Amino acid sequence: MMHRSAPLLRPDHVAWINGGVSAIVASRCSDCKPSIVRALGIAITRDAKLVTLLLRPDQSRQVLADLQAGGSIAVVCSQPSTNRTLQIKASCARLRLASAEERSSQAHHIAAMQREIGSLGYPPAFVAALLHIGPQEALVALDLEPEQAFEQTPGPHAGSPLTTNGKPA
Repeated sequence: MMHRSAPLLRPDHVAWINGGVSAIVASRCSDCKPSIVRALGIAITRDAKLVTLLLRPDQSRQVLADLQAGGSIAVVCSQPSTNRTLQIKASCARLRLASAEERSSQAHHIAAMQREIGSLGYPPAFVAALLHIGPQEALVALDLEPEQAFEQTPGPHAGSPLTTNGKPA
């Protein structure tokens, strides 16, 4: 993984992502056929240098195969109530089994998304079903170091790359 001296994402991005956003993970195979899966949890370190995504292997077989074959990864983080959106890209991700702490933190993600989606009129049971992980189900963690980030909120800056100060270029 690449080590960047200055983070692409600002502290407010970190707080926003850790506060509960919808996260979609995308990859592509060697033939450039895309695959996507919804992350069941997302966290970013305080220094903004490591993003961890939680996935169910049975829902993400192709994405995991693409990443294991050395493919790149893109993550779209979005707040449904406002359409605030960022895209994060990395040339690779490290796959591992999720830790017990990460498994338990997934409940925080569900609660945050229940509040967010609830503000749009969806019942908590909808989000609980969408992001459910049974106690015996496998959970994979993907660790990535952001190499590129883009403002994707609809508007005049959509598609603009973030610079190392976390602002659109």
